[in-house]
Amino acid sequence: GAVGTQYTNVFTVAGAETQLTGKRIYGEIDPDYDYSTEGTPIEIGALIDDFDTYVARKVTVTGVITSKVGNSIFLEQNNRGIYIYTGYSLTNELQIGFEVTIQGLVPAVYFESMQLSNYKYENMKLESIDNPVTITTILGDQMSQYVGRVVNFENLTIQSIDPSPTNNAYTVIVKDDSNNTISLRVDDYTASFLPSHLFVVGNQISVFGPVTQYYDGFQLMLPGLGNIVFKD
Repeated sequence: GAVGTQYTNVFTVAGAETQLTGKRIYGEIDPDYDYSTEGTPIEIGALIDDFDTYVARKVTVTGVITSKVGNSIFLEQNNRGIYIYTGYSLTNELQIGFEVTIQGLVPAVYFESMQLSNYKYENMKLESIDNPVTITTILGDQMSQYVGRVVNFENLTIQSIDPSPTNNAYTVIVKDDSNNTISLRVDDYTASFLPSHLFVVGNQISVFGPVTQYYDGFQLMLPGLGNIVFKD
């Protein structure tokens, strides 16, 4: 965090000198860290139901990729789904409909939402391709039952567009036919090719995408333009 400040050179030199020692993150072995790649095999549903037990421990899961937001994926097994954060590297090996087994994933809680991280290509095994993805049409008051799964909303009326104060991300607030308020989230990556001006207050849309939890609420992630039907 020192780049561009008056301390840039000080921290750059200190970092270089520390790297030469081979200590801590530069090579020292941490006796309390699990360096294995395997992880405990567990079904996605069982992991979700006992998530606190596995936080910061490595697990191995198998499932079908049902959606992709940026480089990260949503994985589903037996009607239970979870978000897997893969970082900023390209993940062309992970495609919707692929069934995969991934070792060494680390459960974590982010904004009160359960997710898995520590994805590595070499820890992924492709089991099969062309698996069907079930997309269920629901109403806004059912979102809590579908976290981690892909759902469809019909006939949503756009209420407002709320931009992020820190980047290009934004949230589209809509209402369904039962007057439920739903948040459609467009992250910074997706916003680069899905501009907010496409959403016009008062117009109707239908969308599908994965449901995530955000603190004590729920939102639908919009992976791209192909997930939206503009009615007006």
